[in-house]
Amino acid sequence: LITGISFIAVSSCIKDDSEELKANEKKALENYILANNITVTPSETGLYYIETLAGTGDLAQTGKWIEINYTGRLVSNNRVVMSSDKQVAKDNSIFVENVYYGPTRLILGNTPYDGLNQGIARMKEGGKSRLIFSSDLGIGGNSTPIIPPYSSFIFDIELLNVIPSPRRFEDSLLHAYLTANEFSLDSTDSGIYIKEITAGEGNYPQKYNEVSVTYTGKFLNGNVFDGTGKSFSFRIGSDGVIKGFEEGVKMIKKNGSATIVIPYYNAYGEYGRVDNQYRSVIPPFTTLVFDLKVTEIIAK
Repeated sequence: LITGISFIAVSSCIKDDSEELKANEKKALENYILANNITVTPSETGLYYIETLAGTGDLAQTGKWIEINYTGRLVSNNRVVMSSDKQVAKDNSIFVENVYYGPTRLILGNTPYDGLNQGIARMKEGGKSRLIFSSDLGIGGNSTPIIPPYSSFIFDIELLNVIPSPRRFEDSLLHAYLTANEFSLDSTDSGIYIKEITAGEGNYPQKYNEVSVTYTGKFLNGNVFDGTGKSFSFRIGSDGVIKGFEEGVKMIKKNGSATIVIPYYNAYGEYGRVDNQYRSVIPPFTTLVFDLKVTEIIAK
């Protein structure tokens, strides 16, 4: 659950019940609505829902998996404070190295922003909307280093996919990738897919061997999440790496190279991976692709 909501998790909670801050927020929101000629009637909870592109697919449902693109700004100063778009994050000086950017998979209803939960639940697959809401539907008097207490938000949301089954959804993406990149559709006994680039020499790595590799880790869409020729050493059988990575290395001889595709169940599973601030690094149900070269095998 944490992985699915980590892109908007509160990283620092500082409570401030100042009536002055609440009054300032109310005034700023009212001014924004007037200045931008927003004429939609807010919901009973205070959510302004503005559909910018009607979706034609399935309706998003609370408790079900969805995939979205998003950018969130503050009403008070129009500052971008979160985005799934890497370039937007860089342009607004909020980019964090090794944090996941791209289509974000989550369970609708599990974000701490009720405004998002309520707004996305009105969208259909393929649709876009703008959601405007006060801190009552946000994080209230809590704050982060870049979000003041009692902040109103503007979220631009694109609902990319409504996902009845994340397993089947990821399997379809995996199959399409393997076909497009001319991999065998039969996995190895260990449950990975491998395409040899260079044969290598000598013996394959064995249990307890110390192995040095260079690697680049990517998602199915080609986005790099780790490496770019990064060097790394580990001992076979030490549980120092994910299962699929070790199994792939065991199939490459010294000075050999290959591309391996690791389904989510041999990688970070249905929960993914977060950093020490609960920001998503590997999304849930995510297939990983590694370009690998084994540079050294040392028997122990």
